[in-house]
Amino acid sequence: MNPLKTLVNDKTSGSLELTLKLNNILKKTKDTKEIVIILNEVEKNLKGFSAVDNYISKVNEYLSTKSVSSLQTFFNEFELEIKNTITVIFEKAKLNIGQYETFFTLSNSFTLFEVLKKLNAIKKIEVFICESEPACEGVILAEKLKSFKINLKVIKDSEMSVYIPNSDVILLGADKILNNGDIINKSGSYSAALIASTFNKPVYVIGDKSKFYKKDDKNNLFKSNLFEVVPAKLITKIITD
Repeated sequence: MNPLKTLVNDKTSGSLELTLKLNNILKKTKDTKEIVIILNEVEKNLKGFSAVDNYISKVNEYLSTKSVSSLQTFFNEFELEIKNTITVIFEKAKLNIGQYETFFTLSNSFTLFEVLKKLNAIKKIEVFICESEPACEGVILAEKLKSFKINLKVIKDSEMSVYIPNSDVILLGADKILNNGDIINKSGSYSAALIASTFNKPVYVIGDKSKFYKKDDKNNLFKSNLFEVVPAKLITKIITD
């Protein structure tokens, strides 16, 4: 399977990671017509992810107003921009959640992965991760974190109510952050936030500014039962750049 087909069929990566994969494909594509074809294919198959949508808008702006060489510069600099963004988010996260030792999360957020990895480098933490059926993204996140010797346990989605009370804090990623403070994230996020509220556990959402969605129509965000709304009233704070 070629990289583009792999990308548009990717059901387990978070939206920022999908954007990085798209950038890597475009960076190797020198023909502008081919770039347009790739963008159209990705937009058709991955519509609804704010990070991807915002990235495509930026590339289209370059295609219409700037030179091909400046577009290549944009591709080359994008990865550095994301690294800088992660650094800013981590520094803010450290101020808000650095005191905690036991974390609960789900799915497979690239930004959350980076934050947990960096936190564990400062002090040893423990992480409970829902397997996140049906695609088991949580298992994928756990495998990535294992290589950094993080103390973690993958749990069944049905075990949330057992492990959330034993966690210091709940961390969620976000595929979209709405104007009213609600977020859209993988299914299970709403349940986790509700259980956390019952047990007075803080819920922090971590996501970069590309996740912000300027419209308020929740009904057309994702045509999939794999995503759901988490209302702002269940969120302690959104940590972003």
